Amino acid sequence: MPGENIQDWSVTAVNNGNSDTSINWAEGQPRASVNNSARSMMAAHAKDRNLHNGSIVTGGTANAQTFTSGVTYTTVPTGLRVLLKIGPSLTNTATATLEMDGLGAVGIKTMYATDLIGGELVADTYAEFVYNGTNWVLLRSKQSATPLGTITASGAASVQFTTSGIAAYDECLVVLSDVVPATNLATLVMQISLDSGATWKSGATDYFYAANLLSSAGTNLAGGAEGTIWYPLTGPLSNAVTCSVGGEVRLTAPHSSKLNPINSSLAYFDAVHLYLVTSAGMYISAASPINGIQFLMSSGNIASGTFTLYGIAK
Repeated sequence: MPGENIQDWSVTAVNNGNSDTSINWAEGQPRASVNNSARSMMAAHAKDRNLHNGSIVTGGTANAQTFTSGVTYTTVPTGLRVLLKIGPSLTNTATATLEMDGLGAVGIKTMYATDLIGGELVADTYAEFVYNGTNWVLLRSKQSATPLGTITASGAASVQFTTSGIAAYDECLVVLSDVVPATNLATLVMQISLDSGATWKSGATDYFYAANLLSSAGTNLAGGAEGTIWYPLTGPLSNAVTCSVGGEVRLTAPHSSKLNPINSSLAYFDAVHLYLVTSAGMYISAASPINGIQFLMSSGNIASGTFTLYGIAK
């Protein structure tokens, strides 16, 4: 390994006499080696500082990123942890690799040992990695949200997110904005898939749901049903362009084998009153990871609207 490299230093002081090829702290060392050894120690700390302060910017391409450590490693040390700034226009679009010091591309994995799917490495933001001896592992702080995709609907029969990445996170969040039905008084509903969208669960007894509706008119209604073909997210909607729906839908532990509820909070205006619907739904026919989410109207198309999916690691 190169000199001025703290990865070679020992936690046992007596072993550090010559553990670094650029530093001589051996007993009886020549006087002339003292200043060079002290300066090399300072350089080693400065190089390590740069690996952790985000000053190193990645290069290469979006899905094959590179960086220079400043240490000139000959192999990647197991346990090496780095904080990098993702280079301009280098947001990944699929699985990705990271190469340090020209030592060869190494696959990047999530903390759940899954491949990246796109959007986890965001250009001009910071990402932290640790090398586990086989892969670079992308680390996430608590409640870190990773964009997994945005769909803008325009006369769409449905909006579908179908990716195995949904089940790779502790929670998935879908943010909806400016959603308008093509058919007046249609209801926004949701269905899930267990086979990445090959089929959508729409049996007559597939979903339970419970909802609470508040309105600016002072109305407070509660309702629900056991056994429906979808999970309703709203009441009847106006198709006027000034009366859109916005809010969020959360899937807790989509990877779990338990029957975990889906929670939603959506607000909309019907040209007369403002409504807020908070609700919980559940697919009840089988306990399997969810890897597909579909939004549609109870009748007609989605005239317009933006849907953004995030994966949340806790």
